[in-house]
Amino acid sequence: MYMQVDCSDRKLIEFPKDIPANVTNLTLAVNHISQISKSHFKNLKNLLEIDFKCNCVPIRLGPKDHVCTQGLKIQAHAFSKLFSLKSLYLDGNQLSAIPQHLPPNLRLLSLEANSIFSVKKENLSGLENLEVLQLGQNCYYRNPCNITFEINGTAFQPLTNLKVLSLKANNLSKVPQNLPSTLRELYLYNNAIRNIAEHDLSSLNNLEVLDLSGNCPRCHNARYHCTECPGSILINPKAFDSLKHLKVLRLHSTSLKQVDHHWFKNTKNLQQLSDLKCLNISNNAMSQAFKGTEFTHLSSLKCLDLSNNRIDLLHVKAFQQLKELEVLNLSDNSYYFKAEGVTHMLGFTKYLINLKILIMSGNEISVSTDKGMESDSIKILEFRRNRLDILWKDGTIEYLAFFKNLTTLESLDISENFLTSLPPDVFYNLPPKLKGYKRLFSSEVKYDAFVAYDNKDEAVTEWILKELIEKLEDQKEKKFNICLEERDWLPGHPLMENLNDSIHTSRKTIFVLTNSYIASGNFRIAFYMAHQRLLDEKVDTVLLCF
Repeated sequence: MYMQVDCSDRKLIEFPKDIPANVTNLTLAVNHISQISKSHFKNLKNLLEIDFKCNCVPIRLGPKDHVCTQGLKIQAHAFSKLFSLKSLYLDGNQLSAIPQHLPPNLRLLSLEANSIFSVKKENLSGLENLEVLQLGQNCYYRNPCNITFEINGTAFQPLTNLKVLSLKANNLSKVPQNLPSTLRELYLYNNAIRNIAEHDLSSLNNLEVLDLSGNCPRCHNARYHCTECPGSILINPKAFDSLKHLKVLRLHSTSLKQVDHHWFKNTKNLQQLSDLKCLNISNNAMSQAFKGTEFTHLSSLKCLDLSNNRIDLLHVKAFQQLKELEVLNLSDNSYYFKAEGVTHMLGFTKYLINLKILIMSGNEISVSTDKGMESDSIKILEFRRNRLDILWKDGTIEYLAFFKNLTTLESLDISENFLTSLPPDVFYNLPPKLKGYKRLFSSEVKYDAFVAYDNKDEAVTEWILKELIEKLEDQKEKKFNICLEERDWLPGHPLMENLNDSIHTSRKTIFVLTNSYIASGNFRIAFYMAHQRLLDEKVDTVLLCF
């Protein structure tokens, strides 16, 4: 029977007293307890799990209103008598060494985000039953150590049952030697490993998951601290020969320029990937122009991430083999779209018949050989950080219907495109199913009618105020509530927002038509909004007054 005591985030400064003796799971995370002694666990012999994370978080990682300057103090043998203990979490406590005399039946030990810079055999002695060891983030830019993270050649020798090892973000420059052959998962991502030698992984014949991502990053426009890799990660052609059970291999953000087919000679689970659902090869240096044959064997792929590369989209059938693809990320591939003297094609979308989400942000798209994008399946398009201001500049009309043929589009993000205004024809040419408002229910109606007219026409304005409004809004017995632009719109709000609110919170929209008003952009936008509401709600909401 399990008994849990959760005292997390209670601002405790010392170990709580009177904890029930039958507790099995004790959580004291996110407090300010400065020391742990043997006496704290004197009567807690049934403990299976202790979560003591984040009681003294490293200065750069921790809260600025409660900076911890002295690491957690753990008395010798504090945990040694907890023979039932299986999991111990001591992350984020500024520990300078792996605690000694830990209980022999421990299965999981997590020491991430501390100040441990050295791992030796004696640090892990007596932990023969340990299956999961997490030592990541002890030496990286947000938790700097200013020295080399050292792992002795025999450090992991006592861990004869270890299955999962995480050494992520420790500024390692090479793969640790003599890793346990029992490992099934090895996480070495976000280090500084530039070379994987032939025998670095040769003992890991049970390995199923290997994460080497982020070891040789490209730092162009990086949103985090990044040390530029001088070239590409070097992986020996025979480096993976022993990994016969490998199922997951992560190599993104390693500046790969090519994939060596020799790597997969013995990894049977990574061959003929007809069942693969998601492929992430982002943050590399790929400048490939896909021709449509590269993904032949990935017939079940639903998610493809090619962001932050130099992908060439010259061939419109580049992804034609991916019939099941639903999500495609091509963001931050600006190299292709900024190149001069080449054709800039976007026609690939019409061949992706099941694509639902397309991310094209950060490509600085300012010109396109195609006058628009086409798709009968895309519902969400992210087009942030491009140059629609150039594509839609004054006097240019060929791109005003750029998104019109995305017939199923429901969400369009064009933020950060340097737009100071939106040409009226762009709004008119948006896809018919693109919704900019919610369906109007009767409880949301604020006005009986919104009157749209040319407010610069003095004669029309006088007629509306003295004839129409006086008759519809009788001051003695107010019959109708009318919305007028100059009277009821919120000052300072964008025109589009005011117009949208007026049309969609009024039962009817009355258009007072004159030749000058019909020719104006405001009329086209307002009429499009009203017409779109009519199509959506299938209720006649428009009245025309000539």
